[in-house]
Amino acid sequence: MMRNASHLLQSPINVLALREYIRKRIVEILDQSGSSTPKALVLDETLVGPLGTIAEYSWLKEHGVEKLYQLEDILDTELRHVTYMIRPTVQLVKTIANHIRDEPSKRYFLAFIPRMTILCEQALIAEGVMGYVLLTCVSNYLRQVYLV
Repeated sequence: MMRNASHLLQSPINVLALREYIRKRIVEILDQSGSSTPKALVLDETLVGPLGTIAEYSWLKEHGVEKLYQLEDILDTELRHVTYMIRPTVQLVKTIANHIRDEPSKRYFLAFIPRMTILCEQALIAEGVMGYVLLTCVSNYLRQVYLV
């Protein structure tokens, strides 16, 4: 449990339970490429701050994340397993499609937060990379969280 987090136990929403549940879901997403497999984690820039409050870099390293990247036009990583966590926007999907086309021999995992949209799915198909990436989303799991 977080140090000095006793005030979170008193809140109307059980923030600690929500935090632990999201951390568990992040581990499930990261483990899709194998729990002991070194991986790159690439984040949409708007998720860097919020994810940092839930899962510190040291905790991510414990779960196989060798390097953490912010999503940019070019991804320069030697790691063979790449996990993306992004908002569902076509622009971000197109950036990822470019990464996949640049290095199709890597294994790619894409987690949409909170959910995947039809437009994103269509963009992956149109970009010709749908068969190269394993898709998941976070919202299906968050619905199971009890906030009280």
